[in-house]
Amino acid sequence: MTARAAALAFVATVAACSDAPAPRPPDIVLLTVDTLRADRVGAMGHAPRGGSPTPLADALAARGAVFTRCYVPRGQTHPSLASMLTGKFPITHGLRDNGMQFAAEHVPFPVLLKRRGYRTAAFCSNLDRTRWPFWLRGFDVAEDGVEGMLTEEGARGFETHATWDERTVAKALRWIESLPRAAPDAPDPGAPFFLWVHLYDAHQPFTPSEEARARFADPAYDGPFRHPRGEDGPPRDAAGEHLAAWALGDRAYDADDLAAVDALYDAGVADVDARLARVTAALDAAGRLDDAMVLYSSDHGEELGRHHGYFGHGNSIYDAVLHVPLIVAWPGRIAAGTRVDALCQNVDLFPTLLEAAGVEVPADSEGRSLLPLLDGAPGRPFVYAEWEDLLYSISDGTWKAITNPRGAQPRKPPYNRRDGAAFPYACFELYHLADDEGERRDLHGTRPAEEDRLHRALREFLSHPSRRTPLRLPDEVDPGLEALGYVGSTRNKRDVLSIECGEDR
Repeated sequence: MTARAAALAFVATVAACSDAPAPRPPDIVLLTVDTLRADRVGAMGHAPRGGSPTPLADALAARGAVFTRCYVPRGQTHPSLASMLTGKFPITHGLRDNGMQFAAEHVPFPVLLKRRGYRTAAFCSNLDRTRWPFWLRGFDVAEDGVEGMLTEEGARGFETHATWDERTVAKALRWIESLPRAAPDAPDPGAPFFLWVHLYDAHQPFTPSEEARARFADPAYDGPFRHPRGEDGPPRDAAGEHLAAWALGDRAYDADDLAAVDALYDAGVADVDARLARVTAALDAAGRLDDAMVLYSSDHGEELGRHHGYFGHGNSIYDAVLHVPLIVAWPGRIAAGTRVDALCQNVDLFPTLLEAAGVEVPADSEGRSLLPLLDGAPGRPFVYAEWEDLLYSISDGTWKAITNPRGAQPRKPPYNRRDGAAFPYACFELYHLADDEGERRDLHGTRPAEEDRLHRALREFLSHPSRRTPLRLPDEVDPGLEALGYVGSTRNKRDVLSIECGEDR
């Protein structure tokens, strides 16, 4: 029996009798790490000085499948998570930048799981439920880690991101304690559950615990990133100040400095992975892990200086930000140690989880179930991404084109600090990912056949009748987004500069 057939058989009717009960759907656990690049997971080949920063992800990969080429359609938290929840691209559901909301017609999969009889719970560290309710629909329990103090605490990110995560984990652990325990003498664990935990501390300003920092840092390094919280006085975002100076060209840094920032990032990832391991340990102790479907992923990656000395993500449409890890463990349904190299996107989680739970996938879903990929079925022919409603990218895994016909130059932090500063794009860019994974050599104009093929496919994608949702940003800056460094302090809705583009594709 193939892997997909085994998965489907698990949720199919098990007897010919009309009154035979359907099998119990699986418990589902979704673990997401804010700002986690795919190439910083041990199971994806990352082996830094301190060893893999993701032992939990690696253990899940050893038990299940690694989808090596999963991409998000937007390099920002809210649009990406909205796509994961709804199975639709930002241009369709309309949540195209942080702080927005998608329309009621787009039904998130937790709503459909709840209708199937699932208990549903979400614990999301940095998603203020009072400000940004897009993620709340369908959950019996939905808690965050900011507890209404996002604006006040967000500006002190060097000391509060870990606090938010700890609050979130504590709430998740209490919820797990409320679950019926599965045991040999009590084999019926009651209703299935869907649990989502999203943690934040891998995010800038890269100020991990001292224990994790010491594990990954080069002890011989004595540059500006040795003390990310500052050496003297009260804790401050010293690393963030240096990173902004790097992007704006105010100070020169070298390869050792870049390696030091990488080490800080790895340390933050390690801190978050360890917190998530406490969640899975609690599920294991409750007897609710052995048969559960567990997924480990991210909302987006991080540039880490790979383009224009920029260390964030909100300005980027490159794969350093779009390529995310996706690991799925489902004992008895997915063979241990499976690797899937087919192209997929996070919108594909929507039909995958519904199929696993025995729920009919809505006809308007833009996702494609990942289960056929386990048996070697082809993946997506293309993956797509956008930056608001100005830039788009399309990739077939070998070639990638970026189209920017209005010449947009994004100005999300730190570029908003200085007039005329922006993250630069050409009007059109082309990359051969097979030998330029980092997207460093723009080949626009040198391979017209490849470029035309990609642009035709992109026009076809954008021309679908459902993809007509304009970008609607609020008139006022959300102070919570500003506290997290997502927007500038101006009231400029678009927050971009532009260059002249003479081509028309």
